[in-house]
Amino acid sequence: MSTQAIKKVGFVGLGIMGSRMARNLARKGFEVTVWNRTRSRAEPLRAEGIKLAGTPAVLASEVDAFCSCLSDPPAIREVVFAKDGLLTGSKAGQLFIDFSTVSPEFSRELEAGATRQGLDFVEAPVTGSKTGAEKGTLLMMVGAKAQALERAQPVLQAVGEKVIHCGPVGAGSQVKLAGNALISMMRQVKKAAAERGRDPDQLISVMRCLVNRTDERLDDATRAVTHGTWDQIADDARKMADAGVDEIFFDVAFQKDAQSRDGLLRYMERFREMVGAGAAV
Repeated sequence: MSTQAIKKVGFVGLGIMGSRMARNLARKGFEVTVWNRTRSRAEPLRAEGIKLAGTPAVLASEVDAFCSCLSDPPAIREVVFAKDGLLTGSKAGQLFIDFSTVSPEFSRELEAGATRQGLDFVEAPVTGSKTGAEKGTLLMMVGAKAQALERAQPVLQAVGEKVIHCGPVGAGSQVKLAGNALISMMRQVKKAAAERGRDPDQLISVMRCLVNRTDERLDDATRAVTHGTWDQIADDARKMADAGVDEIFFDVAFQKDAQSRDGLLRYMERFREMVGAGAAV
């Protein structure tokens, strides 16, 4: 592990989240360099003292740490592993943080590539929407070795307010995807309640009371999510479907369009593939 202080940070991927995160890094005192495939999205950042790099490789060669926040594995693979990619311009001792939401398997692939270059690697998928990205209040689910996370803390704290160390690389993505699944299901439960004449906000109020009244119940729920088997999850999904939760709302992060009882089960199978077949959630 390098003990080099991080002063210069590179950021690749200036979408809704990334552009705001890069701005917060600059506002917190880091010397920031950015790159984006569509250069016009990077131009507005010049006015805030942020530098623009010609390629990801050039960006990596000029910083102490570099970050990525991209839409999917193909985009990340191109930016990281290409001839003019981040790893080409990297040097031993740097820190690589990926904020993208991807599968645990792909995060481990990134870690392997970073390790070959002598880099520390941290996966840190985020949640909190563009408002959280703008205000610097994102929640980060981190997968990393303890020493890599310790080194990354100043960067993480510049873009978010809470960091949860979920375990080694892969664990952060696993927890993020599980959270996305739960949120998607809860949205559908609210919808089902409304269709049956119930007040969705009333349902949420009841759930909050149940959680607040007993930490033990919350702990049990957490254990069920983090240690439940896929057979248990699939069984719960079937119970939801049998209870009349039919038109499943899939979070945009998963880009699913099924809208049926069978769709929920197909979704759970795809989710299982993303986080690793046979693994606990």
